[in-house]
Amino acid sequence: MADEFQYDLFLSHSAKDKDVVRPVAERLRADGLHVWFDEWEIKPGDSIPAKVEEGLERSRVLVLCMSANAFGSDWAHLEAGTFRFRDPLNKGRRFIPLRLDKTPIKGSLAQFRYITWRPDECEKACAELIAACRPAVVLPSDDVAPTDPRSPIATDRDPKRPKRKIVKRTPNSLEGANPPVMIAPPTPRTTIWVLGSYSELETLEVSLVRKVIATLGSSLAARGVRLVSGQSDMLNELAAHYRHFAMTMNPRGPLPIILDGRLRRTDLRVLFCDTIGGIPDLAIVVGGGVSRGRVAEECDAAEKAGIPILPVAATGGAAAQVRLTAHNAIDLLENMGRTASETDATDLVAALLMAVDRYARQARQAISRPTSNLDGADTHSNERLTRLEINKLVKRYIGVNGGYLGDFSYRTHQDFYLDLGLDIDPNEFDGTTRARFIKILSESASEVQARILEGILDKYPVGSSSMRTHKQRAEIVGWITRLRA
Repeated sequence: MADEFQYDLFLSHSAKDKDVVRPVAERLRADGLHVWFDEWEIKPGDSIPAKVEEGLERSRVLVLCMSANAFGSDWAHLEAGTFRFRDPLNKGRRFIPLRLDKTPIKGSLAQFRYITWRPDECEKACAELIAACRPAVVLPSDDVAPTDPRSPIATDRDPKRPKRKIVKRTPNSLEGANPPVMIAPPTPRTTIWVLGSYSELETLEVSLVRKVIATLGSSLAARGVRLVSGQSDMLNELAAHYRHFAMTMNPRGPLPIILDGRLRRTDLRVLFCDTIGGIPDLAIVVGGGVSRGRVAEECDAAEKAGIPILPVAATGGAAAQVRLTAHNAIDLLENMGRTASETDATDLVAALLMAVDRYARQARQAISRPTSNLDGADTHSNERLTRLEINKLVKRYIGVNGGYLGDFSYRTHQDFYLDLGLDIDPNEFDGTTRARFIKILSESASEVQARILEGILDKYPVGSSSMRTHKQRAEIVGWITRLRA
């Protein structure tokens, strides 16, 4: 893991604490750590935001220097850089708070164990900090021959253990040829769709939303995330914050994509594929009016398109009523609060950016996985529906009566696929409607499986039976999202 990062640690601090932090950076560098410190890395003419973002992305550990100065005017900027390091699922990185004075610790930072830096005990603090920042050393196992025969691993062995069997490589016609060039797959640009408005929100909710979108817009731009939104006063402000920060980093960089029109009445998969080349990785719902139902209808369209939805309930309005389908972010809801009065804007943005980072990693992992083996066989069998999932769909959502599936007849079962635009004739299969449905679904490709699941959700909506609950629907929507990853 250490090889993936250029720097062992990034020193995040207030400019007013420079004289205190500089000796810390010098000491850590003297002990062999690769330190990102702004005085050493940012040269005249460099874009400061761009260099900072580059340093954060290439650092394994973030050391946040906490002080009265840091918690002052610089706090929003410093806090924005910590989110990717504070995510408990981001195992490759670490977050270490370094306390420079006795100023009370802000908000959610209090949950982290910190190191206290005092002039009279700096050696003790420095030793603890170096140990926490130093990358773990992975020793070779006994099954791997060391490169240096003088290594202790090579000589300090149990004499009773048998020697390793050395397998000689057979020469072939490619001996001595240049090794093949391994081309890394392109890194996908994470796309976030934000929807909502100030309509019908209470005063406290509007105040919270304004604080959230100011930090969220600049933070998404700093990460290079592509922002997609519709049009409302709130979304226009979000786009303005995003645009300002993006232009500061790179005048020729990406700008927010504003989609004007009735998104709720559109096939979003077609719309997004035509405009941005693919569906967004995550939809974030902030506020929004309830009476007109626009946000709710857009969320329904998002579900049909397989877009995970993360509603920010504390911002009120439609966001408090929309169903969450972004299951990878469920554990972050506690930090997002339920009402505006009990929610800290900084903690809320931190949780949102952790969710964004998770879905960004999920997109990178999906594109980096091999799609086939040497024989051309599909190696993504885990992405298609499993037998257990198909049985849960049939027995716990659709329902079975004898050999019949729900209220399907042989005729309506055939019409079901025609209505979905699928060239599937169930009459070519033997057995009952249930047996035919299971056979078709289990043998179909991932995209076809996703379309069949969407058809089932439309045919059997939540509440049409006591077994068809919101929880069951959310699970099926999760399957659709996975099938289309």
